[in-house]
Amino acid sequence: MNELIKIFHDTLGNNPKNNFRIPYALGLLGGYYYDMLAKITGKTYPISSIRIKKFSANTVINADKLKKTGFVAPYSLTEGLSRMIKSEFL
Repeated sequence: MNELIKIFHDTLGNNPKNNFRIPYALGLLGGYYYDMLAKITGKTYPISSIRIKKFSANTVINADKLKKTGFVAPYSLTEGLSRMIKSEFL
């Protein structure tokens, strides 16, 4: 996630003014709070414990099978993300 945020800021040409981070346990506690609030009110909220877990998870994929097919990516991951960010936000 840190790399993604860096690519995002680099692409947009801005420099984040602070490097504010919340400890995982505190974020998860906040997610549980919103889970409980959603259960009480019957509303849905953009924050939940599931989203905190997914956002914080280490997601690495193995592309060995794809490479064996001869597929060659037209862009690097960084270049692809940069192009997407430019098309969506600039």
